[in-house]
Amino acid sequence: MIKTTTPVAYDYITPSLTEVVFAKIGQSIRNDESETYTLYIEEWVEIPYTAEVPDGNGGTVEETFTNKKIIRNHSRVMTFVEADALTDALDQMYTITETGAYRRKKYTELGHLLINNSENVREVPWELV
Repeated sequence: MIKTTTPVAYDYITPSLTEVVFAKIGQSIRNDESETYTLYIEEWVEIPYTAEVPDGNGGTVEETFTNKKIIRNHSRVMTFVEADALTDALDQMYTITETGAYRRKKYTELGHLLINNSENVREVPWELV
């Protein structure tokens, strides 16, 4: 999972609403026939709110909670050639110690981070969570 390093506008109708945006790849599908990977990405914000809750002594206390609001679901298609180039770049930038399927998962997560930063998604840097 990745997130923006600073709060950004997340609502096109009310651009003054800002929060840190989180993103994760929920699914990646390899298509051997077309030699592509399709990544399904979810982006959301966590909006804090307060509510009165019972305190266990007959009274109430105010507590802070978080409401997860999904702001975008989208997909990205990448060819095997593009994925290989991204893997090569990541190998030069990181020491990836995971093995097996967890190694591919780490490449996917780091690739998502690298792409969002290189494409200046939401016009701010992104970081790993």
